[in-house]
Amino acid sequence: MTLGHNSSVIFYDCENNPIGYEEERLTGIKSDSAFPVKALNKIIEQLSPEQLENCNVFISHWFDTHNMADFPSKYFDFQLMHDLAWHYNWKVKTVDGDFTHHDAHAYSGLAFQENYEAQQSEHGKRHHLVVDGFGNNQEVLSLYEEGPAGKGIPTKLHLVKRIYGYNNSLGLLYQYATSFCGMKENQDEYKFLGYESMINNILSKQDVKILDSLALSFSIRYGTENLLKESKKPNALGYINLAKLKEAKINLHKEFSKILVTNYDVKPDSETSRIIIGYFVQSCLEQTIKVILQHYKVENVTCTGGCFMNVKLNNHILNTVKGDVCINPLAGDQGAAIGMFRHFTNTTFRFGDLCWGIRNYFDSFDNNTIASGDSFHNIIFTKSNDEFVRIVSKLLDSGNIVNVIQGNMEFGPRALCNTSTLAVPTLDNVRYINKVNERNEVMPMAPVILDYSAEMLMHKDKLDRVIGSSEFMIMAHDVQKFFIDGNRGVMHIKPDMEHYTCRPQVIDRESNSNIAKILENTSRMCLINTSFNTHGRPIIFSVQDAIDDFKRQREKDNKNILSLVILEKND
Repeated sequence: MTLGHNSSVIFYDCENNPIGYEEERLTGIKSDSAFPVKALNKIIEQLSPEQLENCNVFISHWFDTHNMADFPSKYFDFQLMHDLAWHYNWKVKTVDGDFTHHDAHAYSGLAFQENYEAQQSEHGKRHHLVVDGFGNNQEVLSLYEEGPAGKGIPTKLHLVKRIYGYNNSLGLLYQYATSFCGMKENQDEYKFLGYESMINNILSKQDVKILDSLALSFSIRYGTENLLKESKKPNALGYINLAKLKEAKINLHKEFSKILVTNYDVKPDSETSRIIIGYFVQSCLEQTIKVILQHYKVENVTCTGGCFMNVKLNNHILNTVKGDVCINPLAGDQGAAIGMFRHFTNTTFRFGDLCWGIRNYFDSFDNNTIASGDSFHNIIFTKSNDEFVRIVSKLLDSGNIVNVIQGNMEFGPRALCNTSTLAVPTLDNVRYINKVNERNEVMPMAPVILDYSAEMLMHKDKLDRVIGSSEFMIMAHDVQKFFIDGNRGVMHIKPDMEHYTCRPQVIDRESNSNIAKILENTSRMCLINTSFNTHGRPIIFSVQDAIDDFKRQREKDNKNILSLVILEKND
């Protein structure tokens, strides 16, 4: 169980695939941080009393207190957990002063990495890097080195460096830049990657160089100095130190304001400010992480923590280190408790395809409730995998934009073709999908692509150095120039205006999955894969959610090219 941001619950019996839900998918509240009672109940209702009895319960959180009775009620229902633990004889373990939130993150990255042991480099040491907003007692950055492992000896992580203090947080740097520019914290950070690529549209080369120097100076203060001095764990004051957190936000907003007013005379809530501040914080982030990797001579690295949801940063890391790079697709807090499981049980955790949210209501859903008429036009229920593949492929080849619901719901931040919108990867389709979903148009979308196509269209040597992450749209890859034409909708231009990247979901051609068959059936080497949800809502969970959002899309579908295809039950 993870509390707070990305609150979620996962059940794992070490034999079957995990069952997992994020609270936001069930409440419909994007980035819901409430106690995940709906996720907990959804899992309990699917398990027998025998499966629930005598469970180990691992709870990850970022509070400074480790006494569950003192956890804030917004994030934790102490009485409910006490009653469930007593009823089912649960053994409850939370992160604490000996095993912290960052330790949980690091072991979660290790758990993901262990699913791909055959792909890992045999040369050089491996480090694990955790960077986020903050964890317990204001921990903001932690670097680990893998200890020796052998037959029957599980891998252990040894702490090399830990930095404390909200003022030193790269995650808060990005988060507070978001609110400074009039966007929503913990929701809109990703938009900066779209804005910062526009820097050459508004600043001269000389002004960009000035901004680079400001970012370098800030990075030296923000990161390099922390590497050269001892960072001490502060004393706990309540569940977090709200006064220090407020102070960090004020200081950062002053820094951003100084950059805009002193150098560019720009107002904070303008698009221009988002471009300048977006470029600045991205440069700070990349330069600081590069200094850390070089200072500790990191060759192979596994990264976890909210900062590594930043796919451009991950690409920068890939271009910095010589060895392999593994980015945990559950880089946010929703994956942290997996690390507790891995550490305390010394057991492999099976990530699989991350589609852990069982949709068992398909069996009983009555499609006769779909009324005739325009409100439900273009909703198609399919009875088999073959029918689903055939209909989706035909619609895509006919120029349609197709929302799909199949199988289990994805756990984590990305739609992985079980709850996705698919389309031919043109800029026109990107604009149309954004229009019908009422989304901001600043960001391009991601491609879903077969592995052999990815090897041709990207750089195979770098694809080979990425451990597992290319399957989950968490790593940006540089693309070959000939790939750009016809696929501009899934390309992201770098600020130098010459290089393009994409963040692919690479599909194994041998997987025999529905999406692999759809890709083989189409005339395109890749398709747009974006999450199926309208603006302000999390990724769709239920069939009713899907119909409700599809109706909202259809109100703006003046071209009549939208479809919703639902696979009622996998074969």
